[in-house]
Amino acid sequence: MKYQFQVDGIDPDTAHGKALQLIEPGSSILECGCASGYLTRYLSKEMHCRVFIVEKDREGFEKASEYAEDGVCADLTSPRWADSFSDNSFDYIMFLDVLEHLTDPLPVLERSVCLLKDNGKIIVSIPNIGHNDIIIKLINNEWEYTPLGLLDDTHVHFWGEKDIRPFFEKAGLEIVRCDYTYCPTTQTEQDMH
Repeated sequence: MKYQFQVDGIDPDTAHGKALQLIEPGSSILECGCASGYLTRYLSKEMHCRVFIVEKDREGFEKASEYAEDGVCADLTSPRWADSFSDNSFDYIMFLDVLEHLTDPLPVLERSVCLLKDNGKIIVSIPNIGHNDIIIKLINNEWEYTPLGLLDDTHVHFWGEKDIRPFFEKAGLEIVRCDYTYCPTTQTEQDMH
């Protein structure tokens, strides 16, 4: 399992911490791409949310299932995963550091909209392809994938700030809040290679 973390509190300086601050305790949540369930555990145990999960890695799915009310081990790019939740509607659907891994993320978002409650929200975090460390490498004619981080070797989609709004509009969504984390130049995994 590639992404395994421990979440013991809400660190407002991280993407996950910012996302968790948007969630009302006791909410119903569909967590897409939950990895080993580090956020699933926090959402269910600390925030008393009803969490449902989608994860394609069998090992990660089984670990995360310990903290989820229900879920499906499936690839989000397959349309069948949404059928597993057709009897549910959610206050929040989360795609935290997930969309950039999908070969075709637009249909995934479109299917998600149908699973939201009337006032439901989709919470997304994506890496910033316009980070200075990547720009500096491009100026030097370099583009280096790494095991984790901005250019994770499993990332297949990238967005800049001006590209993300039209992408969500194509899915019938409106961005109501946009926030950022900050990592100084030379402090990402890109500068360390």
